[in-house]
Amino acid sequence: MTNAEHEETISMLKKIVEASDRTNHAVRGLVRPVLIQLVTSLLLLPLVLYYVFIPSGGLLFLIGLGVVVGGIVALVALVSELSMSKVLHNVKGEVSKQSESFTKKEAATPKAPAIAPGTCDCSFFERGAFATMLVDETKICVRCRKQMPQKSS
Repeated sequence: MTNAEHEETISMLKKIVEASDRTNHAVRGLVRPVLIQLVTSLLLLPLVLYYVFIPSGGLLFLIGLGVVVGGIVALVALVSELSMSKVLHNVKGEVSKQSESFTKKEAATPKAPAIAPGTCDCSFFERGAFATMLVDETKICVRCRKQMPQKSS
């Protein structure tokens, strides 16, 4: 391998690692807050059960405080993980770049599908509901691309 090929391989590996890191942090950003809320709920479960049998205002305040603190910790975990993931940063710009390249390449003239000779013999269940299209004022089956039989009145 030449030096240029080595450099290209190294840059591709770096891009793969960066993509993996972005995905890892995005998934962790969604999973960590859920787990934190679950642990908070499990830790507060004995207090809730105690409150059911012996109601007291102080205990209710303690349960509420635990829920609020757990929610704040979960929100902080969510923000910190998603900020490490660069998934949210330039999604709109990337989509617009891809759509511009698509419109330049593919938007010349849409080609109508070719109509196969003969008439469609597909049953309603084979074809599916509303699986027809209009091509040059002719209704054709999407499955077999043949002309639909004319309905007799």
